[in-house]
Amino acid sequence: MIYQDQELNTLYAKIQAAEGTAETLNVASDAIDCYELSTTPGNDEIEIRRDRPFSGSRSVRTINHMVTIAGNVYLVGTDPWAAPRIGRILRACGHTETAGTDDYLYKPTSVRSQLPFLTCRHDDGDYRYLVKDARGRMTEFRFNMGEVASAGFELMAPFDASTDLTEAAIATPTYDAVQDALPITTETAQLDLDGEEMACYGLVVQLNRQNNMSRNMKESKSKNDKHAANFTLRVMKTNLATTNFHQLLRTNAKIPLLLDIGMATGTANLEFSAPVVQITGIQNEVIDEYKGLQISGRILQTAGNDDYGLKLYRIP
Repeated sequence: MIYQDQELNTLYAKIQAAEGTAETLNVASDAIDCYELSTTPGNDEIEIRRDRPFSGSRSVRTINHMVTIAGNVYLVGTDPWAAPRIGRILRACGHTETAGTDDYLYKPTSVRSQLPFLTCRHDDGDYRYLVKDARGRMTEFRFNMGEVASAGFELMAPFDASTDLTEAAIATPTYDAVQDALPITTETAQLDLDGEEMACYGLVVQLNRQNNMSRNMKESKSKNDKHAANFTLRVMKTNLATTNFHQLLRTNAKIPLLLDIGMATGTANLEFSAPVVQITGIQNEVIDEYKGLQISGRILQTAGNDDYGLKLYRIP
């Protein structure tokens, strides 16, 4: 029997040069800093049906074997010389990556051919899952007071238990020079809605991107499908003259949303921008024993694939 702590997990990922060809992973350059990592095998069943003079279970043929690798990553900047390693996850989960002077910008894409495939290895204690042609989806971005900016992800890949699962001692990875995850506090974060700074307690962006395995007689691959992002915003009530959320809802107003998170020195660390959002619902909520509001809405496009941008700054 193998008795191991549930937190004994490491993930490695590398973008493939070509679909169908696995990359060689390096513990010093391909480790992804993540948490609550899990790998779950899955399959479909075909029941072999036969008429017979008695009842009972019928045998099946298991087909379409695959794995889902799920976990969370912290959204933080990287060193000045390279893209953040979590950018590999973001790119395989429906985003393009653009290098700026002092940042990397991630935006959603609807063009599946722009999405790379990943070779992934999950050291699940002494179980080692090693798969190729992984793609997936980001489930949500989380920006909540008293926490750190984070995101959930799910990757899917074909799975052959005879070759893709082995038993080996868990390796010790080397993580890149990322900044420690930055707490979201009064001093570090600011959220503006329609140009007004909000007394904000949290923003969660649900990306609602679908992902499944597409199969035909020639190939089996992870299919990253369309997305339709929305958000939930928790704020203190405002003076109506400042922001009338109910009127914004009633008039179907299209307004911008901008979140900045910086270090204590004033250096930028992260920016989430949505040029056009629309409020679709308002609920009263008690926050810190005060009257607050929970605002729900949609993140819209203006010219296609511009509904939001996630900017991770390089560490100076």
